[in-house]
Amino acid sequence: FFLMRRRPPRSTQGVSSAASDVYKRQEAKKTSEGMMFGTPQEILQKLLSNPSTNEYFKDRDFNAKLQTIYGNPQSLFALMRTDPRFVKVFHLISGIPMSEIQEANLRSQETQWEMQRKSEEEAHFREMQEKEKARMEAERKMSEEERKYSQLKQKAEEEKLKGNEAYKLKKLDVALE
Repeated sequence: FFLMRRRPPRSTQGVSSAASDVYKRQEAKKTSEGMMFGTPQEILQKLLSNPSTNEYFKDRDFNAKLQTIYGNPQSLFALMRTDPRFVKVFHLISGIPMSEIQEANLRSQETQWEMQRKSEEEAHFREMQEKEKARMEAERKMSEEERKYSQLKQKAEEEKLKGNEAYKLKKLDVALE
């Protein structure tokens, strides 16, 4: 008799390999469960392997802030507003480009600038109204001759502004009228 070693059919060989892959994936999922961008060890490895963020670890304050993120991942977003280093940290661990974050910040700043511009325009408008009111009050107190002189001066200023605008637009024939 020859002793032959019996091999399992080919179909079961692939199944056992697939089952072990599923088991390995489940184990990996358990270790990173609760952490959006990986385990603290994985995050630390990403940050240490990057030359620009590696420098941050020399600062004790950065290390303390990083520890608070491990305890409370939501604090990362608050730190991104106060410490620009954490914008880069977020980019590295999440893969979201910094340009998108910066665009959101820029939109927020543009909204603030727009509000500031509107308030400045309103203040300017109120100032112009007050000046016009004061001019009209002064004009009311003027004599007839002073009033005519003031009106002629105002018309001359308006013509001057029109001429300057035409000159800027290279309409010399209109500017010299």
